[in-house]
Amino acid sequence: MSRFSFRAMFKKVPLILWAYRKVKLFIDFVFLFILSDRKQLNRFSNVAGHYEEMVNHLNTIWPENTIEDLHSGYDWSSKSSNIHSSFSIRIPLDFLWHPMIVRTMFAGTNSKEKITAIVHEYGPRRARMLLREDIVGLPRISNWLWKTSDNRTDHAFHLASYHKLYGRNIFDVGTIIEWGGGYGNLARIIRRITPNITYIIIDLPELCALQYAYLYATDGTQEPHLLDPDGNIIMGRTNILPVNAVLNRSVDLHCDAFISTWALTESPKEAQLFVLNNNFFDAERLLLAYCLDSNNYLSEKVVEKGCTVHPVPFVFKGNEYALK
Repeated sequence: MSRFSFRAMFKKVPLILWAYRKVKLFIDFVFLFILSDRKQLNRFSNVAGHYEEMVNHLNTIWPENTIEDLHSGYDWSSKSSNIHSSFSIRIPLDFLWHPMIVRTMFAGTNSKEKITAIVHEYGPRRARMLLREDIVGLPRISNWLWKTSDNRTDHAFHLASYHKLYGRNIFDVGTIIEWGGGYGNLARIIRRITPNITYIIIDLPELCALQYAYLYATDGTQEPHLLDPDGNIIMGRTNILPVNAVLNRSVDLHCDAFISTWALTESPKEAQLFVLNNNFFDAERLLLAYCLDSNNYLSEKVVEKGCTVHPVPFVFKGNEYALK
């Protein structure tokens, strides 16, 4: 009798798992509905079809950089090409589910512990501002209480880690440069807290266009600025720069704070040394996260620039913060 009961229960496992996934999916869609913002959706609809136009614009006005292979180091050539071809007609609303976008997001574990740390540093009100997701991209909600995703939790946790060490915010400055902005998530949450900050993202053209679309849709206060041929930075706005313009010295950059979470050490050696030799664009505050691998040419030099080095919590061994 016991054997029969065990077998019957075992046979029901796939059905239980199927039901759990369906319930979880339903709840996710309920929370996405709660996050729904008609104005954001309308703005995204207006810009999503211009992705190819923006990429071509950036590639046309900014000549090839002086680094022979901009995509050396990590395999960003195939990644950016894949993203470009997938979004050439139109960026889909659920672009955060695209396999290549998923692979570019460094999502750690222990989200509950990270949220606890964020709340401890900022208090519930500001933590909610940092964590609450937007509808654009249809992010997967990992914590229903805080209406947030793993990716947004990770970025807010990096900010909280800096605040814990120094007792101040890296974003309480006039100008921030972020090297490698992903789809624009970190820029979004920082500008939500400090809407008048000058925020500069440096990235590949294929990602610059995606960042523009995402931030245009989610940040309803001001339209992002795609760098024009004159190389002008608009103060108080999000400025999106193709890396070609920076490495060719077509634009003169200075900032108060420099941020890069894994992107800089995934760049070619020449790009890493360019940023290092320019003293992180004269930044007085730094938040770097990187992997200690063979493509990292900064880890032995950041201490000379005044940084302190710390393990990144809740991430597998071999990842560090360099903070100043």
